[in-house]
Amino acid sequence: MELRDKLNTRQKYQENIEFDENCITRDLKEYNEYGSSWNSEKIMKHFSILLMRNRQILISKYSIGQPIPNLIEDYKRSVSFMEKGWKAISGYIEMVWMLSIGIMLEAEPDIFEKLKSLVERDHLNDYLVDFILQNSTQWRKQTAKFEFPRPYKATQDIISLAQTGSATLIHTTFLRGKVNLSQLKKEQI
Repeated sequence: MELRDKLNTRQKYQENIEFDENCITRDLKEYNEYGSSWNSEKIMKHFSILLMRNRQILISKYSIGQPIPNLIEDYKRSVSFMEKGWKAISGYIEMVWMLSIGIMLEAEPDIFEKLKSLVERDHLNDYLVDFILQNSTQWRKQTAKFEFPRPYKATQDIISLAQTGSATLIHTTFLRGKVNLSQLKKEQI
């Protein structure tokens, strides 16, 4: 296995994985022993931490070079933690990450349906999330606004240009950093 991300060594990634796995084991044991007496806020916070740790495991395993199919179980576990530990108001980036990772892993439709249910539950109305869901589920909604216009609004221009067949223009201008998409004139597209 060749490292995909050379910001750390294989040993450091492995140490991170083992540390986070030990913490998850400990935290799940704590939840199983005491969780029935916790209020919903404490449960949400607990599973939010589990999600964060498990997502780090997933990223570390990807970075260390593990084959994509080997990451599916960690991804599913992250989604199961999201079901108890995610809120739209503080978890927007997590949702975008998890939807994107699901596409990369070619996750089963039922996993995307779980993520879609979370978006519906918390009434997350966002252009980027809607776009990703449309391409991975039977999602029909397309919100015009962004929860966080900076920096995500630029994705709307990229998506629009890609849908009109202007992929070459995107590559030669935006991705190379020569021109900001908002500076392009309609006739250039």
